[in-house]
Amino acid sequence: MYLSTGESNLSLAGGLALSATYRSADKGSGLLVLHCTDVQTNDGKKTTLQLDPWSPEGFRIDHWIEGGAVVICGANRIVTISLADLETRSAIPLEYEECEACGQPWFVHGNGLLIIATESRVFCLDKRLAIRWCWTVKVYSQDWWRLVSEPKIEGDILRITLRSPRKDVDVELDVNSAVQVLT
Repeated sequence: MYLSTGESNLSLAGGLALSATYRSADKGSGLLVLHCTDVQTNDGKKTTLQLDPWSPEGFRIDHWIEGGAVVICGANRIVTISLADLETRSAIPLEYEECEACGQPWFVHGNGLLIIATESRVFCLDKRLAIRWCWTVKVYSQDWWRLVSEPKIEGDILRITLRSPRKDVDVELDVNSAVQVLT
């Protein structure tokens, strides 16, 4: 899903409507104004983020229903917003050229967790919307390796596929701790 750089309106699960307006800035990051409204009660909340768009199409978003959150991808960071109060709960700063190879981050929901992965890092968020752990390909090897596909949660295992110039390998991590599982 995308929030466009103009005005956007999205219907979310649970009877919520999310609207957004983006205003660019002459210097620094622009402002993204979010409104979340309960369509049954008409109760609403508003927040403003200093965040530039992910792409010319706008801000890529992921709605994590189980966690009661929306994840917003901006040009230089990925932000997790609680839909209960529209407060920022976590933010992932993007490294130089991160997501250039894969085009966009992967979002995987399962086991009460949200996995956010780029070609070089994997983050695990729990229902508090806190970052539980971060894993980088540098843990596996100091050589050049990249994630090449969406990670998969299989029980308590997070399976990721890495590629080097010579081969592909599957790496298994304990989804609760990011410790590599040796098979």
